[in-house]
Amino acid sequence: MHQRTHKSKNSTSRVLLGVGLLLLLGYCTLFYAVFMTPKAAVSENSEQVEVYKEEISKQEELISELHNKITSLEQKLTTLPIVASSSVGDMGGGDSSIRPGVMILGMHRSGTSILGGLMNKMGLNTGGPLIQPAEDNEKGFFERIDVVLQNDYIMAQQQISYGSRCHAYSPLQGIRDIVTNTQDPNSKFFNEGKRALAFLNNEQNFPWMLKDPRLCITFRTWFPFLKFVPAIVFTYRHPMDVAVSLNKRYEHYPIGKGLRMWYVYNRMAIEQSNDLCRVVSSHHKIMTEPRSELDYIYEGLKKCGVAAPHKVSDEGIASFIDQKLQHGKSTIKDTTCSGDLSQIVPPKELWDTTDKAHITLYREVMRVYCAFENRSAFKDKSFKFLESIKDE
Repeated sequence: MHQRTHKSKNSTSRVLLGVGLLLLLGYCTLFYAVFMTPKAAVSENSEQVEVYKEEISKQEELISELHNKITSLEQKLTTLPIVASSSVGDMGGGDSSIRPGVMILGMHRSGTSILGGLMNKMGLNTGGPLIQPAEDNEKGFFERIDVVLQNDYIMAQQQISYGSRCHAYSPLQGIRDIVTNTQDPNSKFFNEGKRALAFLNNEQNFPWMLKDPRLCITFRTWFPFLKFVPAIVFTYRHPMDVAVSLNKRYEHYPIGKGLRMWYVYNRMAIEQSNDLCRVVSSHHKIMTEPRSELDYIYEGLKKCGVAAPHKVSDEGIASFIDQKLQHGKSTIKDTTCSGDLSQIVPPKELWDTTDKAHITLYREVMRVYCAFENRSAFKDKSFKFLESIKDE
């Protein structure tokens, strides 16, 4: 963060230097007009000279105002809101802070829609309009259209899309882009975000939940514009299930790309939420033990200060979880985490490869997945992700 702030200050200095050079050029022009032209001409142009002086005075005021705004912005960007948690793990937090909202973080095709639908049945508000159900998500996405669109716009400013270069995203730069564009009365860049914030910051809508897989990347950018720091529910799914689903869906992403996306999304979600009150779940638990897992999430939210109105009823679970849905099935029937991860290879029926780079990637992805399963990724402070894995 210090490096980013340092770079921003250098950029600010260069902007001010450029404006200063333009101002110097104006002074030179004025000097020539006053001292280098014939006296008669000076007399004739005295009114123009006064115009020059007035314009230069205005520019000096604008430069001073610009400097003050940039200095103030830099001070705000050096820190982001933080909620300390008593423990970081599968139920981080436990402090007495009241949080009227929760964000669901999880990679695409990881069961976030099923989880979002069930949490909605706890009485957590989503508002709307929402993205409508589709062939690949029959029960609905439970994603606000304005949030999804705004996330796309914020990411695009950094030449990033949901399926490419997410590893390069800077939350601080995202904040800068929002602040810069909102200062322009003609800019429509943050219009969708303003609509979302009108809902999220209205106490009549508490408690709410917010869900979009892109939030794994962008959620810290939203924090300065919220009236409070929300709780986090993080969920994950077996990486090969996710990669196979992305390969079969309309994107037809290669398995290797799907695994790299899984890694980057989960890395950024975890690393950016380690200081927050967080509840950890999994798609497998939701599908196989929905009653106990949803009760666990409900109690976890209470400890994080989110007062969900009620638990999900048995009828609500039965009406929502459909084991026949293709995206709810698991293609993995293994006990990989109980074996030697340094010797495993991808399931041949899912990824028939002998490429050494592919095998190395698979082993690292499975190392992280198994750390999710035994919770060491959340409890062990020495656990590290590899930043060398990128979703190009």
